[in-house]
Amino acid sequence: MTLPDIPDAPRHVPENPFNYTKVQLAEREVAIKAMKRDYPTLPETWLEYLWDFEAMTPKEEIEKIITGGLWEVPGKFTQKLNVNTDEKSDINKNV
Repeated sequence: MTLPDIPDAPRHVPENPFNYTKVQLAEREVAIKAMKRDYPTLPETWLEYLWDFEAMTPKEEIEKIITGGLWEVPGKFTQKLNVNTDEKSDINKNV
């Protein structure tokens, strides 16, 4: 049994929120496949974020992040632990 070809049927159009060119999309696909091979334990979405960040961020800003050591400190959205070591705190009452 074969399905009839419906000429007016809408076809899927892949999302392209960053408006990459066809060449950029091909480079992205190749790079993500290579990253998946090199880093098999990382989620594919993270690898896509990484490629998008590198592609959309100016090279000067990336160099500033690397040379300035900004990647070595917690990010602005990192939650900070508030550990109170005071013996009179509620945490230590039941210990």
